[in-house]
Amino acid sequence: MRKFTFLTAAVAAALALTACSGPTSSDSTGGSAESAGTPVTIAMATPSCLVFYPAYVAKEQGFFAEQGLDVTIQGLNGSAAVIQAMLAGQAQIGTPGAVPLVLAQADGENFQYFANAAPGGLFQLVSPTENGMADASALSGGTIGVATADGNEVSFAKAIMTAAGVAEGDYEFLVVGEGGQAVAGFQRGDIDAYAASLDAVATIEYAGIPIDNLTGTATAYLFGNGLAATAEYVTQSPEVLTSFGKAYKQAVEFSADNPDAVFDACAEYQPQEVEDRDYALALFEAIKGSLVSPDSDPFGYNNPAYWEQVVADVAVTGDIQADDIVVDDLYTNEFVDGFNQ
Repeated sequence: MRKFTFLTAAVAAALALTACSGPTSSDSTGGSAESAGTPVTIAMATPSCLVFYPAYVAKEQGFFAEQGLDVTIQGLNGSAAVIQAMLAGQAQIGTPGAVPLVLAQADGENFQYFANAAPGGLFQLVSPTENGMADASALSGGTIGVATADGNEVSFAKAIMTAAGVAEGDYEFLVVGEGGQAVAGFQRGDIDAYAASLDAVATIEYAGIPIDNLTGTATAYLFGNGLAATAEYVTQSPEVLTSFGKAYKQAVEFSADNPDAVFDACAEYQPQEVEDRDYALALFEAIKGSLVSPDSDPFGYNNPAYWEQVVADVAVTGDIQADDIVVDDLYTNEFVDGFNQ
């Protein structure tokens, strides 16, 4: 069932991308820093540039080229599409969420996070202030909007609801699309809350809708999307992954004090995201915070205890049997020292 869902999402993403043009399409080769290095394609879980800005900055600033890599960036819609792209050999690296990786392993596919790229988390569960919800428990009997049916935000919301004592089945999900479409969903009364990435939350706030953050602290262990590859590629191409991670980390550090470099890079790929610089700066600051480990771990480190908790959360929903998952196979920390040399 899940493999069919992955395929369906990937086909939908591919159809959407054929309607795009220029560097915002699936073949994002635009930019000034071209190289003749090892070709690598990375599939992003969102078309947004700002959400995964280190990759775009690393390309535009030549950090990938300095590491001997010729990187192509694909912007897809959701983790399912990213996983399918890697399965199909269309991308060597992807940025799926942790839970979709767990579900993929349950379906017999082997992927690994070779770097935890967003240890601070990329998602929030929010509700309009006018709803008067103090925490997620108030969503019992309610409807939670999500961007995609198979995105990491669904699993994120389930974990929050479980922590709040609300059983699955006592609420429902409604796919409403990205942040701008969620605004319409709130205005029509279709949804009571929205589980989304930070860029979508920023879009809602910028639309003038006051919102309350219902995320809480019980799920603070939930990290964001990471850098992943098939287990086979991890074994066969350690030098490529080490080089990619080093360039990505370099871009994280360079961008922290150079937001204009981020905006310039995104102007090449998703110019509409940076037309409003105040909005872009607010989103940049939010994303920047998510790239820093709350535990002061080195770049790329995967916390084993957090992965164990993620698997336990998925098991609670009934989507998997925890005993069927080999948690250690979901990630590797073998490249962390190389990233941080």
